[in-house]
Amino acid sequence: MEPVIGYFHFDRQGEINLTPLQIANLGAIIANRGYYYTPHVVRKIQGEQLDKKYLEKHKVMGTPRSFNEVVAGMVSSARGGTCAHAVHPGYTLAGKTGTAQNRGKDHSVFMGFAPVESPKIAIAVYVENGGFGAVYGVPIGSLMMEQYINGKLTPHDEAQAASIQKRHISYPFRQKLSMADSLRLDSIKRVNQIKDSLRLVREKQNMEAKQRERELKEARDAKEKEKNQQPLNDPIIRMEDEVKIRTENDEKEKDKTNKGKKKDRENR
Repeated sequence: MEPVIGYFHFDRQGEINLTPLQIANLGAIIANRGYYYTPHVVRKIQGEQLDKKYLEKHKVMGTPRSFNEVVAGMVSSARGGTCAHAVHPGYTLAGKTGTAQNRGKDHSVFMGFAPVESPKIAIAVYVENGGFGAVYGVPIGSLMMEQYINGKLTPHDEAQAASIQKRHISYPFRQKLSMADSLRLDSIKRVNQIKDSLRLVREKQNMEAKQRERELKEARDAKEKEKNQQPLNDPIIRMEDEVKIRTENDEKEKDKTNKGKKKDRENR
């Protein structure tokens, strides 16, 4: 039997603390009759090997007989129970519906795998506020398994899929919110508003900081450009002139001194 890795649909989590991925992995355990691989989204990488933790087989408690009993019950559900409307052309399907209780309309849940004899896919579907598991969970899950196994849908099932896509879940709350729930929702709303305000302030501050940095850089570049373009009417030449004048003055002073000394000698 080919090992099954669980697939899941609609990422939500209820009060029982089970995610659709965990439920799909439970379906894979039942399909494999007692073992599973750590769920992952990549089957293989060209030129590389997957991490060993994704290739290790994890066995769970339970006897082959117990798993066969569970599989038989799930097959029975698909044949004449709550999963009776599941489509499975050309193969046998095992499934279990669920109706997750909710303060408003219940959530529609389905978990199953197929083909039963040589499983290739296990799936969990969770449709928020979808009602009974047979209403949304079963048809969506079975259509996805059919597409995965056969690579296409039959014309009848394509029409069913199109019909499901056009459905819209809309309903009022069946009961008024309690004061505690109302206060909690108001608090969450205020916290979210504060978070959004802080985020906007941070974004504005970051934009202003970047603008200031850009302006400073432009000012430095302009100053550097202006400095490079200045004509050489240059302090260096003026300095040379000053040195030249100073040298000439020194020579004149030296001549005067020499002449003075010469006169002194002549007078003596």
